[in-house]
Amino acid sequence: MTLGEALARRDNALNFIRLVLAAGVIVGHSYQLADIAAPTMWLNPRLQEWALNGFFAVSGYLIAGSRVRLSFREFLERRARRILPGLWTVLVVVAFGFAPIISWLAGEGWDPVSSLTYVLRNLGVVVGQEFIDQTLTHAPGTPLWNGPLWTLSFEIGCYLAFGLFLGLRWVRRHGALVCAALLVGLMTAHPFLMEEPEIGLVWKNIVRLTSFFAAGVLCWFLRDRLPSRWSVVVACTVCLGVLSAVSDGQWYGQVFAAVALLTAGGLLPIRVGATNDISYGVYIYGWPVQQALADLGAAGLGIYAYQALSLLLVIPFAWASWVLVERRWLSRRRDALSVDVPQVAHHVSARAT
Repeated sequence: MTLGEALARRDNALNFIRLVLAAGVIVGHSYQLADIAAPTMWLNPRLQEWALNGFFAVSGYLIAGSRVRLSFREFLERRARRILPGLWTVLVVVAFGFAPIISWLAGEGWDPVSSLTYVLRNLGVVVGQEFIDQTLTHAPGTPLWNGPLWTLSFEIGCYLAFGLFLGLRWVRRHGALVCAALLVGLMTAHPFLMEEPEIGLVWKNIVRLTSFFAAGVLCWFLRDRLPSRWSVVVACTVCLGVLSAVSDGQWYGQVFAAVALLTAGGLLPIRVGATNDISYGVYIYGWPVQQALADLGAAGLGIYAYQALSLLLVIPFAWASWVLVERRWLSRRRDALSVDVPQVAHHVSARAT
């Protein structure tokens, strides 16, 4: 069985893979938010960095498949429906739910005008305001209310860039070769950017995250040639380990990471998230839940209890986000299609974030 055949099944485990990656982001961030030193750099910052890399690799694969099936307008509409309603909702929930309630419980102040500007300045995906005045003053780490939101602008940037890129006929005709060349160029530039202090972090993140996204796109073009076997997952994991031991595996491990995650997604007999995909909700609500707990003193219970509480309490928020917001906006598009073309049944086995 090939990678393409394994992931074409309705009950693949890609949503579970992304749920695990979202949980990894929460665990990694817990050390920063609790202001507790991690016992190893692989728990902070490497854990959340690699989890984010994995998100972009999986998204690259899914987005490539979506783009070649749809017009650019339809593609953008679906991406907007997947990202924006959940984002706008979490902004409102944090600004007018988390902020005033947690501030009241912690004995802090709350500025409703600052909450309003927090929502308005962040509606456009690019983060324009990170703080809400007078809140999180007891948080031991940072007063940011939702640190991971910065990554959404990079993801949407990849949607736009690759959406245009994959719209070119010659790119589709020679997709594997073109993506491989792009990936080699990004891999070559990445270590030099990391070692150059004058280059801003934004550009470094663009190269890093785009390279993992491109690796996912490359895997899509090679999906009918890549075998779907556990030996492939093991081999790629070993290669990542070796690269990480001799250098920073993020420089050259993009393809290994993408192949390992995607192949595992096709082989794992775990169907958690196959129907109800809460991975995006876990990702965007994880930090606010962690900050709320930290501001109320939960970090004092110890890092493991803090992590467990964060992972447990984020689930109802992620579930509500999926059921009340994300799924409804996605189903509106499917309902419209069923009215216009009732004879065509459409299914997306794993929704891209």
